[in-house]
Amino acid sequence: MEPAWMKSISNESVCGFFYGWFVVYAIFFSLALLLVVGTFFTAKKLGPAGIAMGLQSVLTMLIAGSFMMFHYMVCDRALLAKAPQE
Repeated sequence: MEPAWMKSISNESVCGFFYGWFVVYAIFFSLALLLVVGTFFTAKKLGPAGIAMGLQSVLTMLIAGSFMMFHYMVCDRALLAKAPQE
């Protein structure tokens, strides 16, 4: 059962919160993508440390990408899909 005080919070407010996090993770994803490309272009100069940095950036990019996708899906599927159609 959902508490009464939580029912007063609109789906649009919750969706706005998750959309805000979607934007934050989209920025992280974009920065990690730029870092991956930049690191692998200069990997020969950086040596093994550059390759490790690139792989770490790939991991960051994958995590940010999955968080970005799920935050968007929470808003789109779970909240707005249940909204009454006018």
